[in-house]
Amino acid sequence: MIAAGALLGGHAHFLHWGVIQISLANLIVIVLMLIVFALALVLPFPGSHDDEQASRETPHVQD
Repeated sequence: MIAAGALLGGHAHFLHWGVIQISLANLIVIVLMLIVFALALVLPFPGSHDDEQASRETPHVQD
């Protein structure tokens, strides 16, 4: 965390790829957003397995 503060504090550092220029701070934010998005797609919703398991374990009462 301290290293990130040292990199992002003070003068901006820019990365150049031909005509594309992006600051290091913006690149880090974009990468973190992509990681969170990918994890949201892959990880299951909390409690979704509990509902399925509970419906299998409870017997259905027929009237």
